[in-house]
Amino acid sequence: MSIYKYSEIVKKAKEIKASVEKEYKKPSANWSYYFAKSIIKPNTEIKKITVKSPSKSTGNDFGRQITKSQYLDMAKRLIAYVEKHNQMPNNIKIGNKLMRGSDYTYMFARILVYYDTNKALPKYANVNSKA
Repeated sequence: MSIYKYSEIVKKAKEIKASVEKEYKKPSANWSYYFAKSIIKPNTEIKKITVKSPSKSTGNDFGRQITKSQYLDMAKRLIAYVEKHNQMPNNIKIGNKLMRGSDYTYMFARILVYYDTNKALPKYANVNSKA
């Protein structure tokens, strides 16, 4: 069985966060599953799985604050979807909006980096995106 260590997942989250913030590159959604699993259960190893990219990443522009309970719910729904379909979702519904894969990947990466630094999950995550 092949696994990712927690430290490997955090390293990738830091790389994605830095890439978005310094180079304004939209991230691929493929690491979101591992980020979500690590947010739900930090400091654990995660079995590697083959996950297809979203078939078509769709969603709305975002400019809002996502609460801890909301992003934990989003993480759980993403995990369930991936484990059922072996594919990243095109988007995740939050309220009456749909969050694109690049946006939820960046959000989960930031949450995981915050946890790694502070040893606690943030009370909220800001998401600001444009198509």
